[in-house]
Amino acid sequence: MTAAPSRPAASIASVITLALVVVITLLLGIAGVVAYRSFSEARWDDLQKSHRTLADQLAIGFASPLWNFDRPTIGKIAEGAFHEESISGLIVLAEDGTTVHARSRSPEAWNVFVERAPSGTPELEEKRTILFEGEPIGTLRILATARFVQRDLRATLGQVALGIVGLDLAVILGLYVLLHRVILRPLKRIEEYSVAVSLGGRGDPQESLRGELGVLQKSILEMIRQLDARYAALEQSRAELKQTNAELERSNAELQQFAYVASHDLQEPLRGVAGCVELLQQRFKGLVDAKGEELITHTIEGTIRMQTLIEDLLALSRVVTRANAAAATDSGRVLKGALDNLAVAIRESGAEVTHDALPTLTVDPTQLLQLFQNLISNAIKFRGTQPPKVHVSAVREGEAWRFSVKDNGIGIEPQYFERIFRIFQRLHTRREYEGNGIGLAVCKKIVERHGGRIGVESEFGRGSTFSFTIPDPPPAGAKAEERRP
Repeated sequence: MTAAPSRPAASIASVITLALVVVITLLLGIAGVVAYRSFSEARWDDLQKSHRTLADQLAIGFASPLWNFDRPTIGKIAEGAFHEESISGLIVLAEDGTTVHARSRSPEAWNVFVERAPSGTPELEEKRTILFEGEPIGTLRILATARFVQRDLRATLGQVALGIVGLDLAVILGLYVLLHRVILRPLKRIEEYSVAVSLGGRGDPQESLRGELGVLQKSILEMIRQLDARYAALEQSRAELKQTNAELERSNAELQQFAYVASHDLQEPLRGVAGCVELLQQRFKGLVDAKGEELITHTIEGTIRMQTLIEDLLALSRVVTRANAAAATDSGRVLKGALDNLAVAIRESGAEVTHDALPTLTVDPTQLLQLFQNLISNAIKFRGTQPPKVHVSAVREGEAWRFSVKDNGIGIEPQYFERIFRIFQRLHTRREYEGNGIGLAVCKKIVERHGGRIGVESEFGRGSTFSFTIPDPPPAGAKAEERRP
């Protein structure tokens, strides 16, 4: 299964380009505003200076004609002043305030002079006293409009805006080319190589990158090579483990079958040996000396122990080879069946066995009975000086039930908690306690077959508590195997 390759390089380039375009646009906008304000202020300053200079010159020019009251000359001078585009109105007053000459370019300008009404257009008015030989003979008022300045500023603003747009487009194009060649294309090569390797490809990229991206490329390639080596080693280990598991399963199956067949087939010749020895004991009783009687007795006892050992091995192998299908089982009824089987031992030992309410769960009922029977039998066998007291309980723990079998027996030392669940492990001699040390091994195999765990808590001389868990419902692996003949 392969995943579609992502495009991280394109995403990075897009984000970087967008961020740079936004930043540069803001910078260009700020620069445009600053330039526009500077240009506007400069134009206003120029207009004011030009207006003041013109007013000074006209005041001097009107002095002689006004002294001589030469209206035609005054008119010509005024007409010449209107060649300046900024002049919108002009008026020459005599010393007594009478109008000698008045001229305007628009009604709005005349309103400023006569009616004092707002013109709607910024106007600059200059007022000068006309002097002749140092004596005032009249007044000059001249009005300049800023309309053409506004027109120039609007044109300039449009040019600035167009310049900003043009610079933005140039920056975007330049950034795209730069990022494509410096970042996007190299990252794309690295990405393509990584995807090829992830899909099982091999080999190095055809082109080595430079600078920081070259370092990044080498690091990524080295990481990929290390991952390749680890993946190859992991695949080899996985194949070896799979082969080992298969061989182990086959070996376990063969061993289980061998144990079952061998134990079953050994029963018959062992019974024959036991029968022959018993006949010898009966026929030659009193005819052999004490040493012979002792040898015959040892032979019979050894035969009986061998039969018991074989029966225990058969019981251990049947946990797998003769398992029943798991079914809904009332564990309380199963415990009652185990107690019925142990009725003689309970009566002879004076044992007291109690239990709490036990659940119904999905198990192999025959094996659960054997589990209860082995644990309670051990509690009775390994009792102390007081009559045995055994209590069976169960509590829910998440997805499993935990059963506990508690007794007041001789207890177990901590160093033996694991050992007692191994096959043929005994902590006492046969003269102290009978048995082959296989009962708890059978219990462990039954619990593990159902997907649970078994353990013990004990204090030497103060009794033991054996606990085991059984999942409910059991995992898929806990289903019983087909019953074998």
